[in-house]
Amino acid sequence: MPKSDAKKFLWNFFRFSWPLLVLFLALDYTVVCTPNSYTLKRGLLEHFRASAEIVVLGSSHTMYGIDPAAFARPAVNLANASQSLEIDAELFQRCADTFPRLKLAIVPFSYPSLAGRLSNTDELWRNFLYFRFLGIRGEQRPMDLLNLRNWFPTLALGRDAIVRLLFERNRSGLRAPIGPLGWLAFPVRAGQKSPSDGPERVRVHESAMREESIAINLAVIKKMLEVADRKKIKIVFVTLPVASSYATAMNARLWSEFQSQLRSALHPYGAAYYDYLQEPRFVPSDFANSDHLNQQGAEKVSQILDTEVVEPVLRDSTGRLAERFEKRRRPSFPYW
Repeated sequence: MPKSDAKKFLWNFFRFSWPLLVLFLALDYTVVCTPNSYTLKRGLLEHFRASAEIVVLGSSHTMYGIDPAAFARPAVNLANASQSLEIDAELFQRCADTFPRLKLAIVPFSYPSLAGRLSNTDELWRNFLYFRFLGIRGEQRPMDLLNLRNWFPTLALGRDAIVRLLFERNRSGLRAPIGPLGWLAFPVRAGQKSPSDGPERVRVHESAMREESIAINLAVIKKMLEVADRKKIKIVFVTLPVASSYATAMNARLWSEFQSQLRSALHPYGAAYYDYLQEPRFVPSDFANSDHLNQQGAEKVSQILDTEVVEPVLRDSTGRLAERFEKRRRPSFPYW
């Protein structure tokens, strides 16, 4: 190609592409500035830094399932959709380093927890958002941080997610109406019947389970326990209730092995595990679907946890609990 033709080609390419680049950067800036569940959790980390004594970690099971307002001490829910143990570990490390009053971390342990990772699912894009909005590397290797999707959320989300984020009217997904303590209430539906989607949900979770992930997650749990031990923070693992259709569809032998491995990891550190998987106090109307509690179920399990887990762990030296902390006031910064 003659030099003149090459220059002409480059000039035409630049003239055509720079408006697209400007449009892309403007769109990415809009996405970054649009409130979402990640910026909300970042705000919670800042707002409750000086006051929180309890942090709730985990995935959507605890994001929907635990209401910190039920606890007798100041607490915040840092759970988010599909949040893996590796991300929980980084969040816990940050809280342990920056929350001077932190006394307890509640970590969920569900059927896919030990053998599942975010990178085993089709939601790998969430890793990039954790890094972009919270500075959390999660499951990414150092070389992965060079990926442009870590720096430009537009590339990580894709077209459909961007449209929902910017234009949806019902504020679901990334813009779901999470409350001021980090809890997302699943509305109670009238005439709720026993959820029957258990086998389907179990298949989804089992598709993300890999044998090689077990050793990785056990190492992550050990790291969390070491941090808790060093910082003199209590850490408990909790299995929340599921509907009968989910429990019966689970591989009972596999689940028993997962629980046994967890207990073995916790034993040297004296950490506790509480199993409410098939808790008889829960009825069909307590569930939004087979593995998520609705608002009614979440309030119920949160009160149970306050009485049976939080109180025994955080009872002060005089045998009395601290005065109930008034947390229902909306924090001073706007979330959305």
